[in-house]
Amino acid sequence: MMDFSSRPRARQAKGDIAVLAIAGLVLAAATWDAVSARREREVVRAALAQVQTEVASAQARLRSLGTRRGGDSERLASRQELTTDAPPPRLLAEITALLPEGVRLRSASFVYGDAVEVALDVEARSPASWDDFLERLSRSRSFTSVRPAQEQRDGAVRSGVRMTWSGTRS
Repeated sequence: MMDFSSRPRARQAKGDIAVLAIAGLVLAAATWDAVSARREREVVRAALAQVQTEVASAQARLRSLGTRRGGDSERLASRQELTTDAPPPRLLAEITALLPEGVRLRSASFVYGDAVEVALDVEARSPASWDDFLERLSRSRSFTSVRPAQEQRDGAVRSGVRMTWSGTRS
């Protein structure tokens, strides 16, 4: 039966419906963002796992290279120290201090490895001045393993010398 009483009925306001619609849209947007963030998290986790695998592989390769080569980092540190202790100007100064009268240095090269290997190209006016230079090098505390090359004697002496810098002053 129908109620024709004078009691007022509750009305739904249009504003309430709009608020509910907006709340529904906000809920849908938040849900969409949450789902998207979860998918992105999974993608990032997969990428992280791949990078961690690559890093582990690279570290294992680095360890194998280090053991196979016998500590290249130590050699590199040694070379760096030698470069600091024996820069080319210092080596040239030590060599020229040993040159006697009548001997001139034509060229010099330095190879920095486990030690500093020095190669000189020398010209002497006479065999006596050449011999004097070799004697000075042999007595020097700055250079060891002095090895003269074959000499060309046609009045003047042209030859080369190889030696190792020992790290001490003469």
